[in-house]
Amino acid sequence: MTQIDLSRLTRNEVTMLTGHPRGLSARELFDLDSLDSFDEPVDIVAPTNLDTITPSFVQGFLAGSLSHMGVEKLRLKYRLSKLPDVLREDFETGIQRLLLHRQGLEKAN
Repeated sequence: MTQIDLSRLTRNEVTMLTGHPRGLSARELFDLDSLDSFDEPVDIVAPTNLDTITPSFVQGFLAGSLSHMGVEKLRLKYRLSKLPDVLREDFETGIQRLLLHRQGLEKAN
């Protein structure tokens, strides 16, 4: 099973993952563009001292995947079930904001 371990970002020192640029950097670090192309699901896990993941981080981290695969496949691909409830909610908030942004762009065109 493939796993994204967010402790690679926090090094057990940082308690928050914030910002779109950091999400983009994490996307590169974990090579999500490559992972997107494989059928195997990916579990996202976090260290116990991680308290918050901001929506902007999630947007940078998952926007490319959402564009490539759509929301249903994204939810099947990147599994949040091993995250604590609060971090799962943080991811869901970020995904919802991506979807709202996407809808806004579609209406503008």
